[in-house]
Amino acid sequence: MGKVTTVILLLGIGLAFLYNKLTSTPPVPTLEEKWWGKGSNVADDSKITPFSITVPPKVIENLNARLEVALETLTPPLYDINFEYGFNTATLRKVIEFWRNKYDWKRQEKFLNSVPHFKTVISGLSIHFIHVKPKLTAEEAKTVKVLPLLMLHGWPGSVREMYEIIPMLTTPYQRSDFVFELIIPSLPGYGFSEGAHRPGMDTAQIGLIMKKLMEKIGFPKFYVHGGDWGSAIGSDMALFFPENVLGFHSNVCFAFGPMTMFKLVLGAFTWPTLFADEVSVSHLYPLSKTFSKVMRESGYMHIQATKPDTVGIALRDSPAGLAAYILEKFSTWTKESWMTAPDGGLNLSDRPLQGSGGSNLISLTALLDNVMIYYITGCITTSVRLYSENLGSARMSSRIDNIPVKTVPVAISRFPEELLYTPEFAIRNKFHNLVRLSDQPRGGHFAAFEEPRLMADEIWDSVKAMELDHAKRKIADELKKKSNERADTKKA
Repeated sequence: MGKVTTVILLLGIGLAFLYNKLTSTPPVPTLEEKWWGKGSNVADDSKITPFSITVPPKVIENLNARLEVALETLTPPLYDINFEYGFNTATLRKVIEFWRNKYDWKRQEKFLNSVPHFKTVISGLSIHFIHVKPKLTAEEAKTVKVLPLLMLHGWPGSVREMYEIIPMLTTPYQRSDFVFELIIPSLPGYGFSEGAHRPGMDTAQIGLIMKKLMEKIGFPKFYVHGGDWGSAIGSDMALFFPENVLGFHSNVCFAFGPMTMFKLVLGAFTWPTLFADEVSVSHLYPLSKTFSKVMRESGYMHIQATKPDTVGIALRDSPAGLAAYILEKFSTWTKESWMTAPDGGLNLSDRPLQGSGGSNLISLTALLDNVMIYYITGCITTSVRLYSENLGSARMSSRIDNIPVKTVPVAISRFPEELLYTPEFAIRNKFHNLVRLSDQPRGGHFAAFEEPRLMADEIWDSVKAMELDHAKRKIADELKKKSNERADTKKA
């Protein structure tokens, strides 16, 4: 055998091995129930108690004192620089002045308490959730079906992201014969939910806690919506609990596995549309621009995946630093071009404003509500630990993210300003029963917060498609059962 033939043979074997490695599907692992609380394992009880957000005046006094000190120590921004170096301190000064002088925590505390809050203990952790039932007339109650919907936020968000969308989902919709009963939890380690006291709580384990929560409330079967980490948790729930999850909707799709990246790179050297749909091509190519964006926007992820407690100490100690760190994401992740815009595109007037494309800019009060939830609960460290758990070696070695969701109906809504636009082929590789894929006219990463009406319409239409899928499967199962019965009769 000649040298050239040997090299070609070895190269072919290597490529075959690589292809098999990239495309092989590992089995769904067993999800072990764990105890995440302090002390020794104690069985959960069935207790669910009402909860109210209450912050002592001294906490707000201390906050204002810290903000006053921050105003005196801010480093001036560079000339002719907006948000290219991160959160512009001239803009931060405006935010702090508004926070100290115009933002009324007592009024916002009352607003946050305007929906029913509860707490319960699951796997040793105190878990907080909002539970809103639909308001139906006696006549509507006879004909309108009530569907339980678990809504999951992400980082650096909180339950605050969902407030505007709540009435849009709990009020009967003329295009549907159903309405939603909403369960909106604070993820473990976020907001008013206790963080894990032991390592290892990744999105799959959070999904197990969310499943237990729904069962505890009285919903063994339910729909799930998630954005950011909520999307990853919802995806894991659909994978591990297909008998419980009636359907999964998300505005973010984490489906960038090795094979997806291989195809996207190959498309750059051949024809992009050979692998990706035209909408994805327009967002992802040239790849050099996409990779530059990913590198620029993912620095926080590397820090939080490797040294979450270090950055947590700094952010916990400084409310101004916490606001800058969180609000910077609500600038560039909402619209990339805002990085070079005055004030980072943020709505510092705190009045309803029309942004480009007809979108309503999130008010500064609403953004500060979200920051305040992180500040008053001191949860920033426990929230960023999720990056370490989900991007660590234990999770990666399990290859959970390479396992497709086969039966649960799934709907994905792609928003144009999302950090990374997921091509259709990657979505379908991950979710085999994709019943709806839509591209929205506007909106970014925090779609429920930015575009509640668009998101509500997407959830309505997506669940309608999922309900239809269930109906078709039920008919198919009945026909199959009858066919089997006829076959058995003939044999007899």
